[in-house]
Amino acid sequence: MRYILLIYTTLSLLIAHGQNAIQATIQADFVPDLATEMTLNSQEIKLKQDKAFKVWKLKLNGEHQNANSLLIRLVLDGNEEVVQLVRNYPVAPNALIKSASGKSFPINAEFYSGTIKGVEKSLVSISFFEGKMQGLIVKGDEVYALGNHPQHGLVLVEESGIKKERENFCSVSSDLKLNNPLANKSPRKSHGNCVQVYFELDYDMFQNKGSIEAASNYLLGAFNEIHTLYKNENLQVQVSEIFVWDLPSPYLGSSSLSQLQQFQALRPVYNGDIAHLVDLKDNLGGVAYVDVLCTNSAYAYSGIESDYKSFPTYSWTIEVITHEIGHNLGSPHTHDCSWPGGAIDGCYPSQGSCEDGPQPENGGTIMSYCHLTSNGINFNNGFGPLPGDLIRSRVANATCLSGCGHLCVAPNKATQTGVGSNSARLTWNEVEGVTSYDYDYRLKGQVKWTSATTNSVEVNLSNLVENRIYEFRVRSLCSETNSVFSGVSEFTTGEIPSGYCESYGSNASSEWIEGVSFNNFQNVSGSDGGYGDFTSEIIPLLRTADIAFELVPGFDGGILGPNTYPEYWRIWIDLNRNGSFYDEDELVYNAGKTSEEAVEGTFAIPAWVENGVTRMRVSMKFNASQGPCENFGEGEVEDYHVNITNTVGIGEEELDQLSLYPNPTKARIWIIGVKEPSSYKVFDNTGKLVLDGLLDADQDMLDVQSLEKGLYHLIVNGKKPLKFIVN
Repeated sequence: MRYILLIYTTLSLLIAHGQNAIQATIQADFVPDLATEMTLNSQEIKLKQDKAFKVWKLKLNGEHQNANSLLIRLVLDGNEEVVQLVRNYPVAPNALIKSASGKSFPINAEFYSGTIKGVEKSLVSISFFEGKMQGLIVKGDEVYALGNHPQHGLVLVEESGIKKERENFCSVSSDLKLNNPLANKSPRKSHGNCVQVYFELDYDMFQNKGSIEAASNYLLGAFNEIHTLYKNENLQVQVSEIFVWDLPSPYLGSSSLSQLQQFQALRPVYNGDIAHLVDLKDNLGGVAYVDVLCTNSAYAYSGIESDYKSFPTYSWTIEVITHEIGHNLGSPHTHDCSWPGGAIDGCYPSQGSCEDGPQPENGGTIMSYCHLTSNGINFNNGFGPLPGDLIRSRVANATCLSGCGHLCVAPNKATQTGVGSNSARLTWNEVEGVTSYDYDYRLKGQVKWTSATTNSVEVNLSNLVENRIYEFRVRSLCSETNSVFSGVSEFTTGEIPSGYCESYGSNASSEWIEGVSFNNFQNVSGSDGGYGDFTSEIIPLLRTADIAFELVPGFDGGILGPNTYPEYWRIWIDLNRNGSFYDEDELVYNAGKTSEEAVEGTFAIPAWVENGVTRMRVSMKFNASQGPCENFGEGEVEDYHVNITNTVGIGEEELDQLSLYPNPTKARIWIIGVKEPSSYKVFDNTGKLVLDGLLDADQDMLDVQSLEKGLYHLIVNGKKPLKFIVN
């Protein structure tokens, strides 16, 4: 009885982004059916007689963007396999996809290759295309193709049961063998030379796949496997460009040779070292000029039969293109008599005047015709020793070649690891081979970005506007080029905490807070009746640095002069911005005793505190210690805002250079002297915030015509206010 196994299996994907890892899982089920056929990618696939067609349905969860390595835990028929993958670079830097209609766009895909852990004869390659996935897994003589089914989504297909009746494969003859005077050395490595392949996809591929992108992705997915096969032979190949005929093409040949000759005539100049035409012409097979590196005959053609384009025979696409490229790079067929000792195998009658070669025991190699026999072609055998050495020799001695370049890859979207009211910390994955990154950020809705460069994968932004949405993006800076920017991340700054508990002195007629100073900030307030709200003042505090302060008491006058009383001082800062002063480390100064004189000292903001604006409370109580929310008899309390930062920002000397024009004003006011991106806040004379935003050298004008007449205070980067009048 013939049947289809549709198995919903379990797949676990562990993705390493530097030190980060993501785990994904897949559910399983079993559905039997009686059939010898199935349809994938709109194509009917027939099975060999009495063979079971096995399909595993997969569901991929978790992100994979730009991971340097992947670990896939795959359970097939009860056996767990661990697939180990590393990032692959089968595409040249700045490679493009172009079309006959004049469209052009970059290649947006990720490629991986590797092996099954503990399995010596194994080969794996996987490609990602904007949510879709395709690839190949070879385990011994078992071949599994990975791709997308119209009803079942992502599936893994065992190819061993699929019919592959290939009578016309490769039409290379002695007429296509050229004399190329390259040295006949046999190095085990190609010494870093890279072969750039220009591909042209005929109109029937565009029609069959439905779009330029789909046709290109199919070719790129296949080429990832091709790149892997060559990489396993210490050979480097990359796609330099893909040209897609989205209009009817001039290639109307009735044979593989006529297609090749028309291609060569139409495309005398191309972007690459070798050129390759691919189409879906029925029964034309493939053909290529042999040993043509650095010549004007470096052309090949691969005609994939109509059923080749369907997903389960995906490995055939890989074989025919890899085979024809092998001819371009110098290798004849394995049944050719030109090899030392004659034909390497006997999968096809010998080509020349020598006896047929032996039958291979473990399958044929890439340059063989063993697909026509029961031996088959085993990708794990690669090219074999003699063809591999010959190709390596030709590539190593080709003076027209140079080294491969890695595609300059963008990081994944940045993630926020800490956001305050005026600050944010963002991080992204490390990209292999990249040592520096450009990043941009802006208020959402603004056109212009604020830009900077860093050598880290983490950045701390400061001087942001509270309770606003920001956008952030990052790109890699590579040695030869830059990547595109990552996707845009969004984060929202918090509000400056409000709703703090009350604290005041009931009687401030005899003693009060006369004044305070913190570094260069000074406020002489006199008596405020027991409580002074100075939260319109934003005092800059540099994190981890010693902050010098002075607290000055005020006393009433007596008959013999001013009285003095013993006062107890404390300072709290809401370091975690939760609207409370009771958390650890938030009592930043405790006098420990009373004093009748001014008190001086220093304190430091802990390193763990996020940048941004928060509340500070200064309390003075007669003759006893106090709590942050205490209402007591004699004494006074004052509240301020402080801006915690790890950068100096605009210094006092720079603030002295800022000026406002015109002042007074009716509608607009210019801030003269802004040299770098800075945040600003405008408060009215009651301390109410009425405007905020960002300034830079190109945006240094404020529109204030909506403000009522009166006195206003402009604070740039939390420094001392500049006063202006609206009239």
